[in-house]
Amino acid sequence: MTKTKKTEHKEENKSGKYEPLRIELGALATGMFYSVQLERIQAFNRIRNIIYRELEGITITEKQDKKDIKEYLDEYNDRKLLKKIRELLPKLETTKQAYVQKILELLEDFREKEGSHKALMQEYIEQEPIYQQWLKNIKGISVINTANLLQYFGYCERGKHVSSLWRFSGLTPDSKREKGKSLDFNPKLRTLMYRIGDCFIKQRTPGYREVYDKAKEEYLKRHKEGKCQKCTELGRNDKPGHSDLMARRKMVKEFLKDYWSHCCLLTNRDPGKPYSARFHKGEE
Repeated sequence: MTKTKKTEHKEENKSGKYEPLRIELGALATGMFYSVQLERIQAFNRIRNIIYRELEGITITEKQDKKDIKEYLDEYNDRKLLKKIRELLPKLETTKQAYVQKILELLEDFREKEGSHKALMQEYIEQEPIYQQWLKNIKGISVINTANLLQYFGYCERGKHVSSLWRFSGLTPDSKREKGKSLDFNPKLRTLMYRIGDCFIKQRTPGYREVYDKAKEEYLKRHKEGKCQKCTELGRNDKPGHSDLMARRKMVKEFLKDYWSHCCLLTNRDPGKPYSARFHKGEE
C-alpha cells in the first residue's frame, strides 16, 4: 500500500533534523502559549472571586487567615470552578443565569484556546533533535521545559562557551541584584533553572540527583568547619539552606554543560571546554 502525502509529511516532520526556522517558530509558539495561559489565569481569578462571593457570601478581600484562603483556593481551583458554576446555575434567577452562562462559555473557550496553543508548541518541540535524542529521556524535563530551554538558548548558537549559559542563567557567583545596576542575567531564566533543579531532586533524576547529593554533603561539611566565606562575611548560620542552594546550582550547571555539549554536537560545532577547564589547570 502506498503512503499518503499526509503520512509522508508527518514522517518528514518527525525526522529530527536541525532546522533553524522551526526553532524560531517553536519559540514564537511557546511565547503565544504563555500569553494565552496568562489570559486564562487572569480570567479565572476574576470570576473565581465573584462565584465564591455568590455561593459563600464572603469576598476573598475580607480579612481571612491563611488557612481559610488555602481552603478557598483548593475548593475553587480552576478544574472545580467550572463544576461549581454549573451547579450554581439552577439556583439563580433567570436573568442571572444568562449572565453566568455567558461567562461559563467564555472560560471554557479560554481553556480550549490554551490547549490549542499548547498542542502547537508541543508539535514543534517534539520534532527537535535535542528533544528526540536526549531531553525526552531525562526525568523532570518535560515538553514545556524543553520549549523554554529552546526559547532562551536555542542550540547555543550565540554563546562562545557553556559559561555563557551559566552567566545568562544567573548561576555564576557574582550574579546578584544590586540597587542602581542593571542585571547581567535573566531572572525568568534563573527561575526556570530552579524549577528544573527542583524536578531533578524530587524525581531523583539519574546522574543529576547524585551530583546534588554529593555536592550538598561536601558543602554541609564545609559549613560545619566554618569554611564558607560568604556565610562568615555575612555573619549568618543557615548551613542547610545555603548548602542546598549551592548544590542545586552545581547540579543545574552540570545539566547546562550537557545541554551545551549535545547542542554543539547536533549542529556540528566543537563543544570546547568550560571556563574552569580553560583557565584553571586540571579542572574539567
